[in-house]
Amino acid sequence: IHSMANHYLKTKEWTTSIVHPKDAIILKNGSLRLWDTLDTINFPGFIEKNKDIKFLEPNVVGFNDSEWYCGELDYLVERNGELGIADFKTREIQEGDFSQMAAYARFDNIKPIKFLLGIPLNPKNKSGFGNAVYETDIDKHFNIFLRYRQDFKEKFNV
Repeated sequence: IHSMANHYLKTKEWTTSIVHPKDAIILKNGSLRLWDTLDTINFPGFIEKNKDIKFLEPNVVGFNDSEWYCGELDYLVERNGELGIADFKTREIQEGDFSQMAAYARFDNIKPIKFLLGIPLNPKNKSGFGNAVYETDIDKHFNIFLRYRQDFKEKFNV
């Protein structure tokens, strides 16, 4: 879905033809069976409805030296002159999704992030997308991320 969204933002063409064959195997055979629903996901419709979101840069790799983690966010976006993190989901956005985005928002190499944006590209919705979900309490969700990480360390003794 990420590669299809990137392709669409560059060309205005929504197509599965650009999906890498190895990714297609995962999409066809994975537990979510996403390949069967790709043509019902409506990213172009989401873009049309949310013209105030400017997609700046995909797949930004970041790091946080003080907390010792790194990752790759889906999209760096801008809205009303403020920088945000966007994350695609093929379901409705859940509260827990924001802790992942908050961790990205605390990367050392991208600042200052003012909002988190969940983008539900939900094939179960007749329109093929859901409403954009914004969150501005990044500190709250970053603290949840840190707590999850501590729980993981304790559980797995790492």
